[in-house]
Amino acid sequence: MQILNRYTNQVMAEGESLLDALKNANGNLKEANLEGANLDGVVVNWISRNLIGEILWQASEGDMEKEMLSAFIARKVDWCWEEWKEFKHPLKSWAISVLRGWVKEGDDAPDWLKEKEEKL
Repeated sequence: MQILNRYTNQVMAEGESLLDALKNANGNLKEANLEGANLDGVVVNWISRNLIGEILWQASEGDMEKEMLSAFIARKVDWCWEEWKEFKHPLKSWAISVLRGWVKEGDDAPDWLKEKEEKL
């Protein structure tokens, strides 16, 4: 599996961790192809819609409705976390539950996403 940044046309080096690849790309995932990437152990960059969309896509396990929400989130570049907090969607609680599983102490996740209970 290769991770290709289509913007820079650079392929992640064999054996290079995803974190190292992100550092080498200055965190630019705008055109990165993360399909099938092993994201275990990644500290999430909570402003990367591509990474968040891929996390949700992988968690969707082939459910088309979840895949559509994942793709929408990855493409909705004009929204920030406050817009997502107010967003109404039947699968919103699923997406929040998945993303909360990726929150780590000190990783700059939105405060409302760090809460144990959904207070939205």
